[in-house]
Amino acid sequence: MSNSGLLTFLGVLTVSTQDGRRPVAVALSGASELHHLVDAELDLTADSVRDWLWSAGINPDNAANALPANALIHDILAPAVGTRTLVLHHRDTDLDFVSELAVAVRENGGYTTISGIELIGEMESDQNAEAARRADALRSRYEAAIAIAEKEPLIHKISGSVDAEGALTSITISGVFANQKWDVKDENEALFVLANVSHMGPLAAFAFEPGPAQRALKKLADESGLLEGSVA
Repeated sequence: MSNSGLLTFLGVLTVSTQDGRRPVAVALSGASELHHLVDAELDLTADSVRDWLWSAGINPDNAANALPANALIHDILAPAVGTRTLVLHHRDTDLDFVSELAVAVRENGGYTTISGIELIGEMESDQNAEAARRADALRSRYEAAIAIAEKEPLIHKISGSVDAEGALTSITISGVFANQKWDVKDENEALFVLANVSHMGPLAAFAFEPGPAQRALKKLADESGLLEGSVA
């Protein structure tokens, strides 16, 4: 993961509608660079919609030619990522568009990871479009975190939940390079999750949160080799 040349970063501009957040534009930064508008089924004749699009760096007349989500995901974005790793921002993972893109990337032989980096504050970028600025910001902050972690591993917290018998039912990791929750059905699934987490290698150290799941997590982490990078 320390080879940032193999990483592609996703930026998404969304609009709030009565049906929830919808993507209006998406951008890739890093190993792949592109920007596309997404058909969000907006009323492009409404002045309020046109003003909002202009404020986000989008010409409303161009939005009329936006691509359907399915075509954009399968014909453009997933092939652009290829077999590299797509870095997603954790606040975008509730979008159906992003979930479907992640599946398409993996089906194409690529990988996805969810970053816990916050995109708060100034986004330094020469891009006019908001989605592209978000992709650039995620990329620059992620690469800065890698540079720091190469000197001293960044702490990632691991926690979980257990059933009445003490068996793990979920695993959660929270940190810069991974911010995700997995539901697990049995010990094999739990081992698979922890083995995947270990791909962060020397860039991350792991701390196990106190609680009912801590003991089971440490046991499985020891079996998966994850404890070699743990701090507690």
